[in-house]
Amino acid sequence: MTGSASTPYTSRLVISATYFADNSAQPDLDDLRFFEGSCAKPGAELPYWIDSETSGPDHVVWVRSESPNPDEIAMYYGNPAATRRADANRTFDLLDAFESTALDSNIWTTQLWKTNCARNTASVAGGRLILDVASTAVGDKGCDFFVMSKAKFLCGTVGTLVEFRGVTQPYWRGGTQPTGIYRRADQGLGDGPAGTSGDSVAIVADEFGVYLSRCLSGACSPHTDSGIDVASPVDLSIACTNGKVTWFANGQSPYTLTGGAPSADLRVYLHVGSWDQYVQGSRTEVSEIRARRYTEPEPALSIGAQQTRSSMCP
Repeated sequence: MTGSASTPYTSRLVISATYFADNSAQPDLDDLRFFEGSCAKPGAELPYWIDSETSGPDHVVWVRSESPNPDEIAMYYGNPAATRRADANRTFDLLDAFESTALDSNIWTTQLWKTNCARNTASVAGGRLILDVASTAVGDKGCDFFVMSKAKFLCGTVGTLVEFRGVTQPYWRGGTQPTGIYRRADQGLGDGPAGTSGDSVAIVADEFGVYLSRCLSGACSPHTDSGIDVASPVDLSIACTNGKVTWFANGQSPYTLTGGAPSADLRVYLHVGSWDQYVQGSRTEVSEIRARRYTEPEPALSIGAQQTRSSMCP
């Protein structure tokens, strides 16, 4: 394989289903191995994660390079006795598929901002993280609840891309919410309610619709409704790097805000808020969250010629 991944950088590799048509690899790809360098002279073994094995005809694999700008990465397979070495935690800066029964305190922390809450919970069930709040007070005295990563992430020349998979959120579009009642849900990268930078980049769902928001030193960009419906599960991603913010949603064309990106290191976060004693409150569900380093254009990995694969990479 060839590529130009920056270190440490997690690069996406798509392997055609026909590549293993000769059954030379194990059906579940447990025998995959990746090494920096060429097949003739491999170097250090690299972490990897198999993203999809049976959901489509091709295999999507993420490989993390730990050395500067490798010209080649060697892929090995074909050992019937090999055991699985795919490791999401070593491949991504953050990956949580919520497979346990509680929020992982090694990855996440929670914080209440406005504390007039009838309920405020962050639960994990059925492979989903669920944030749920309702307020008990009127006016600007509602309930705001945050789940934030303990780790911080960059938005500089080498930035960060965060994926929120299977997101669902109740919301109103076009001001149809009941009079005097407000609820909001958002997720992205931010300083948190206790932060001092006033910087954040987020995908927001509220009465203005579903839109990308950027705040720099507390000054936020105008609302731009995407028209996306988040009442049913959708995949949302947001990236910040090199002076701009981009979001990706369910295969739509990327939408970008230029003119600046946060300079502070930010946390991955989810937030739900509800005001004015709204009994239904606000709620967010998500099935998986990932974060990885991001640059534009993104480095790519590609499979080398078949004759090289068969003669040099067993």
